[in-house]
Amino acid sequence: MKYPQSSPRRRQSKWDKPVSRKFYLSIKGQVESASKYCKQIDVAKVMTALHEYIHGYVYAKPLNDVEQVVVKLLVPHIKKARERSQRAREAAARRRQAKENAAQPTPAPAMPATAMEETASGQPYISTDISTRGTSTDSPKEVYTDIAVPSETARVKRRAAAAGRRRLKHLKRIARRHRSSGDISANEKRPHQ
Repeated sequence: MKYPQSSPRRRQSKWDKPVSRKFYLSIKGQVESASKYCKQIDVAKVMTALHEYIHGYVYAKPLNDVEQVVVKLLVPHIKKARERSQRAREAAARRRQAKENAAQPTPAPAMPATAMEETASGQPYISTDISTRGTSTDSPKEVYTDIAVPSETARVKRRAAAAGRRRLKHLKRIARRHRSSGDISANEKRPHQ
């Protein structure tokens, strides 16, 4: 069920850190929880030091011993998160590029003049060249065969199978509720399992 929204959602500002927002918030939560147990930890100073480290800079202001320990414990996690985010950004760029390449149809290679001619016997010429096989000047559907588009019948079959699985799951849930409810009439007996 969808609830009406009173105001349109605002788009969040672009995330400019080289780690994920979830990771950054978890680090911030860890620093804040550590500061609850140790009053020597200044959350703002530690978060500034971590923020500088995340962006690849060195924090120049002095930290006390406890704050240094907290930063040193979190540095390996930040390194891993930066590498993980970098890999994710590279994979997203590859997917974006592949999507753009798939969206731009590539024209079929030009058919050689001999392929359009007829042989001496009046039969159409059949090319043995692999690059021209499967291309046709008559139908544009055959020209762009490199784009993978699921057929409508396959989509209908998948949806029907998914609906069947959901229905079966629903029936199992109803049966499980019926067994556990204990509302059995006098004529019915619970099967032993």
